[in-house]
Amino acid sequence: MGLATSRGKEAATFLGVAVAMVLGGPAGCGSSTSVPQLTVFRLVNAGSRTLYLQTSGMSGTQEFLALSRDGQAVRFTGDCAICECAGCPSCAVCGRALAKVSALEPGDVYDLGWDGMEWIVEERGCREDLDCERPQPLPAGELGVTVSYSDSFAIDTSFGAEDELIGPRLSVSQSYPHPSAEPVVFNLQ
Repeated sequence: MGLATSRGKEAATFLGVAVAMVLGGPAGCGSSTSVPQLTVFRLVNAGSRTLYLQTSGMSGTQEFLALSRDGQAVRFTGDCAICECAGCPSCAVCGRALAKVSALEPGDVYDLGWDGMEWIVEERGCREDLDCERPQPLPAGELGVTVSYSDSFAIDTSFGAEDELIGPRLSVSQSYPHPSAEPVVFNLQ
């Protein structure tokens, strides 16, 4: 698990969902058991114009929400270009994805559910020449959140595909106490 999304005039609620994860892998990759708290980041288009989110970048992951703690980025999703420790000693990694945007019409809501896990890279975690990553529960505490969006997007074919890229970035930031039983709401305009 990692992220779950919903968008539309009425957003689905992920609160109250019990997410049980059993993490582990071969020796050297560590293991633990956790029942993380699901946090919902709720983006509301509170304005009168269509807004755009970079819901998939060229790496295949969303690029509109960033988390930090004490000024350091928190990796809250896995990176398909890095092996998961649970797949060691051999694993598959992804190739380049198409960049895509999602439109957020006035009044629309976009929910992004996060399972409270941070992805840690273990140097030489699979073998001497191969790093791996694994999720682990992020300890409770204050987190910073930045949401980036735009009021425009364009299609870029410079890499041979029809990538959708948002225009000039607008952003809003706030802090919240992690984990949060209530949605962390961003009113975008």
